[in-house]
Parts: sequence; C-alpha cells; structure tokens
Amino acid sequence: MSEVPGAVVAVCGPSGAGTSAALEALSALILLVVKPLLALDGEELRRRGSLPVLPIRPFAFDEQSKHQPTELGLVLRCEGIEYRYELAWSDGSIAREALFRGESGAAGRQTLLFERRGNEALLGNMPADLRIPEDRVLPRRIPLLACLAAWCDNAEIDALVHWFMSCRFNHVGVCFYHSCGLSPCEQDELLGSPKEAQRLVSYLDAGIEGVCIANGNVVVRRRVGASVHELSLEEESSGVRAALRLVPSVLASLRAGGLVVADGLGERLPPEHMKRIAALFRDPRCNVGGGQLLLSARDERHLYEAAFRREELWRAEKDSVGVSALRHWDGAGCE
Repeated sequence: MSEVPGAVVAVCGPSGAGTSAALEALSALILLVVKPLLALDGEELRRRGSLPVLPIRPFAFDEQSKHQPTELGLVLRCEGIEYRYELAWSDGSIAREALFRGESGAAGRQTLLFERRGNEALLGNMPADLRIPEDRVLPRRIPLLACLAAWCDNAEIDALVHWFMSCRFNHVGVCFYHSCGLSPCEQDELLGSPKEAQRLVSYLDAGIEGVCIANGNVVVRRRVGASVHELSLEEESSGVRAALRLVPSVLASLRAGGLVVADGLGERLPPEHMKRIAALFRDPRCNVGGGQLLLSARDERHLYEAAFRREELWRAEKDSVGVSALRHWDGAGCE
C-alpha cells in the first residue's frame, strides 16, 4: 500500500482481481511466525482451535517467477516503533528473512536487526541478550523471528511476536463461516466478557436478547413478539452466523489490540452490520486497544451501502499479465 492505512481497511475487487490473494498473503506470513510458537504451547493451541491452512505458491502466470522465491513482507508499528519484516519462501523452506527497525515513512532511516539466508543468520544491531545459542540449528521451515522468541528473553522481540500472536483470521473457505462451533478461545472471549459481548450482539441485531455457550456451541436467545426462543447457531441466517462468529475477534481486538483479517466479509454480512462494526474500530472510546480491521468485498456496492470512508477504501486491480496491485480508491461512486 502506498499510504498508511487507518483502523479500518476495506479492499474491493471483482473475482480474480487479487482481493483474497492479498489478504491470504498477509495471513500466510503472520501464520508462519505464529504456528511454531503455538506448537510449543499445547494449551494455547487447544484454546485457539484450528488455524487457516494457507499454502504459499509461486506466481503462476510467469514462467520465470515460477522458479523464484515467493516474497512476502509487511510494515507494522509496535509500541510506537515501525518495523519492516520480509520473508522469501521457496520449495517449502525459507530462502531469506530480514527484520528492520526504523522511522516512519519511506524516507525514514532503517536499521537492520537481522537477516537470514537459508540456514545462515546475521544479527545486526541487536542487544547482547539476543543471540542464537551455539547448540541450535535454524529449522528450514521456521522463521528466525519465531526461533528468537522461543530461544531468547528479549522485550523487543516479545512485543513484536505479541503483535503477530494477536492477529485473528476469518477467511472464506477455512471453516469460519461454515462451522457452527466455537473454539475454546472464542468461547473464552464470549464468556469472559458477557456484558461486552451482549452489547455488541445487540448492537448488530436488536432482535437478539442474549447468547450463551452450551456443549461448545452458541445458543442464541431471540425475541419474537412476546416470546423468547432459543436457537442454535446453525438455525440462524448466514448473516447472523457470520456476525456472531466475528464477535469474539472484534471484542479481543477492540480491548487488547491486534489485526482482524476478514476475507469476503462484504458478501457475508449485511451492509448495516459492516457499518456498525467499522464504527466501533473508528471510535477511540470503543477501540481502546488500537485494534485494526482488514476486510474484503467483491461488490463495491456493499461498501457504498455500509458507508465506508474514501480513505478506508482500496481497490485490487490486475494488469494484462496477471499482476495484482492495491490502489487507493479514486472516490468514484463513493459518497
């Protein structure tokens, strides 16, 4: 992206333009760091349940690119400091990885913290307590960033990894919208803050009087006239299911920060629901943790109807040779 996005980012583009590819690439990079650390913590892995499986494949429409590493990267701001993290993936292993710390903006001065090429690592301007133990060998499929978090006790690396661990993924086709159960982690978010959860659910749908967990599944109490009926999540509409499955992620992000990635949300939620969720992230009184929402939609009309702001809108466009790019919305058709 050519500009720094805010608390809400909506990416729009027709099928095949690269909207899902952009969100999946970001998610795949984050998950490369997260999954090895979760594997070391069996209890946390159990709480979170299954994570998306997002394979990293080379660009298919260019013969030369098919044989080159797939390069992924992100820029993030953590505790007021900007970092640039890069990783190149080739033939099922990490070909290159680098982490930079620097000033905000493209012209800002950046310092190399570490660089990895294959199994060789160079530590740059790092404190003395951050060193690779002599008896350790870098795994070819596990990022150095995850290894340093597991091997060393360093506040800066811990803060960075905390940002990665706080990201939440809601991807189409990854059972998010199709499963009617909640992971233990999602249940904890609902049960641990029932008043917040109830306010958020009622904010999205005034007809819902309450939600609870029974045998690992969500039970919805809905008022119809003078009666209150209990419905399982699978008995609700697809829009309500999508909204309720999003509630734990939204609550956690608003309270403690972190990125919520919701691919295809524009097709799963009514515009009014999207409008209300986006409003929560924009409002600093609600978004006390500084969370960020990144969503995609195929049909730009869903974003118009949800009243997204021009500065929040990005368009995925594909050129004649199949290369996709994200461009800031030109404002056409947007109020």
